Amino acid sequence: MSQTTSNQQLLADVLPFSSLAELRQKVDEMKQSVDSLGTVFQQVKALMYIGGLIGRWKAMTCKSNLNGFCTGWRIPNEIVFDVKKNFGENSIVEKDGTFRFNVANTALVCAICPLYSPKS
Repeated sequence: MSQTTSNQQLLADVLPFSSLAELRQKVDEMKQSVDSLGTVFQQVKALMYIGGLIGRWKAMTCKSNLNGFCTGWRIPNEIVFDVKKNFGENSIVEKDGTFRFNVANTALVCAICPLYSPKS
């Protein structure tokens, strides 16, 4: 095979240069998106950490916290599975036929709770 034929074969197997440039641009855009998501993820992680700190403080000082269980909320049966899936199996317990938050495992819920009232 001659050198010319070899070069033609090689060029036929490679995308046109404009397509390569477009592909490179798309890859660069995807990298920027991934980097941006990484930044957002770190911000959300920091907010969750801060929310957890606030929630743990509120849980410990809230008058609705009775022996580690929130008496302010009755959790509907329909959401028990989803809450346990997101916060862990021990996030909700059944007390006297009523589902209650286990405040040790649901600090983020305590952080945003509108029923918070400090112990007297």
